Amino acid sequence: MLVKSGRKPNATLMFSMVDKCRKSGRLEKVAALWGDMVVVQVDMEEEKHFRVLVMSCMELKDLLMMKEVFASWKDTPAMAPHHPQICEIFIRGFSHLNDLESAFDSYHKLLRFGSPTIPVILSLVNACRFERNQPHRATMLWYDIAHYSLPVDEKTFGSILAACSEAGDSLVAKDMFGAIKRAELPFKVTPKMYGMLIKSMKNSIPNAVNVLKYMEEAKVRPDCHAFSSLLSVCASKREFQHGVTVIKQMERMGIAEDLFLKNTLINFYAKCGRLKVAEGLFNGVKQKGNIETWNTLLSAYGKYGKGQEALRLLKELRQTSLKPNGITFYSVLMACNHNRLADESLEVLHSMKECGVAPGEGHVCCIIDAFAGSGRIKEAEEIMLQLSPTLEVWLTFLTACRNLGDAQRAENACSQIFKMDPNNPIAFTLLANTYANAGSLSKRDDVLKEMEKRGIKRFPPCSKIEIFGQMHSFSSGDDKHPQIHEINDFVNEMFQKMDKEGLLPSGVSARVEKMNADHPHSELLAIAYGLMATPDSALFITKNLRVCPGCHQIIKAISMVYKREIIIKEMTRFHHFKEGTCSCLE
Repeated sequence: MLVKSGRKPNATLMFSMVDKCRKSGRLEKVAALWGDMVVVQVDMEEEKHFRVLVMSCMELKDLLMMKEVFASWKDTPAMAPHHPQICEIFIRGFSHLNDLESAFDSYHKLLRFGSPTIPVILSLVNACRFERNQPHRATMLWYDIAHYSLPVDEKTFGSILAACSEAGDSLVAKDMFGAIKRAELPFKVTPKMYGMLIKSMKNSIPNAVNVLKYMEEAKVRPDCHAFSSLLSVCASKREFQHGVTVIKQMERMGIAEDLFLKNTLINFYAKCGRLKVAEGLFNGVKQKGNIETWNTLLSAYGKYGKGQEALRLLKELRQTSLKPNGITFYSVLMACNHNRLADESLEVLHSMKECGVAPGEGHVCCIIDAFAGSGRIKEAEEIMLQLSPTLEVWLTFLTACRNLGDAQRAENACSQIFKMDPNNPIAFTLLANTYANAGSLSKRDDVLKEMEKRGIKRFPPCSKIEIFGQMHSFSSGDDKHPQIHEINDFVNEMFQKMDKEGLLPSGVSARVEKMNADHPHSELLAIAYGLMATPDSALFITKNLRVCPGCHQIIKAISMVYKREIIIKEMTRFHHFKEGTCSCLE
């Protein structure tokens, strides 16, 4: 009636009506009242007015109405004291409606009116972390705390630090660590906070080690999980020297090793190519270990291609009270695959059924690859078709066709793959390589032209080697390394030496001159640099793709000529070359 009369209704009266309608569940009436308030331009005079409307929008799930309410928020003298509280209301409201951008708009509008408060920043941090899973945006709010000289409390500091940990933001974490060292915080930093600080610096291990050293000086005793987190990062990046530094720091601080940390140590040494050390640690803990303990070593056997060892360990595991799981069997099957133990892989499949573990995509891929790699491609195809092959299984089978030069089966596999993914770059590359191996160069060129026509790019192979704590990367044809000319000369020298001693594999000698004239493969560049830069230690190299059959044979010869152990970790396994042989037995 008041609105129809053209008179401007009292704001208190209108919001009282809105609140009553909301509490009684008549939300459609709330929306109608808001429409009337927009028409007659009712002024928002109190923080509770915004609270009532925002809560109504949240219950109505009406984002458009929320934005209209937000637009009515103005910088008036009466509202000035309430700006931070109003901002909090909008942040919670927009976050609830999955609109983080508008939540940040609320925050930026507050900054135009004045300065933020710690509760406002905490509400936005929580919105980033819990509502929208965007912790990287929350970390930036630390700089606003410093800019506005806000008195940060323990809860807000911990929440931003947790966001850094979740986002892996080492830059903000380093700045927060600076505040700790300068004693600028009005509360005691807990060991849990230090743990999050370390986890935040997973992309900057030297900085994380500095945190550990500071904790030692400050007589703060971290828990095992801080070290486990850091060692896991060192393991995933194959940064052995940094990991050793962490372990020594742990020993100096007298950290007791619980089972979780011992499992982490086994994983660290195994992934960094120190399998004997990993086995020693496992033997010392297996009686009290859990299934993760056994899986950690089995995973290492899988990647190192230790088939018989994996089968033995599986048999030993099944005699304990522990129950094998999908990870257990995948690791064993991977080891069988790498040793081409095809029949044994089928026995493992039967063991899975006995243990009530359903075979997944990875298990099937290992079995198919084991049979195909043994030259039993027809049996591999028959087994695959019985197990409802997925895209990944077909790609595994296609890889086997590439290795055997079986163009007919490769074409059949691609016809199935392209039904699922018409522009799969791996399938196109494998098909081209299959034609090349089969001597059909014209068909290979047709595939490469089709890839270019569709804009499909091939993955560039890359190999890395760590020398005295520094990682060096190599790609075929890449001349960015400062010693690339000396390295290429050393590659020539390697081939000449192998050729002279008659150790080049059959068919390779005739191609030596051509290989040296072209760009050597990335793993050969890494090996050459490793031989140049180290006197007699084992070489540990990682590669993002599989080692090609030709290079595999050449590296066996290099290990014989130079009397060096060479460990190469490719996508899914390790190759341990020693005295002219490889752990994969190929």
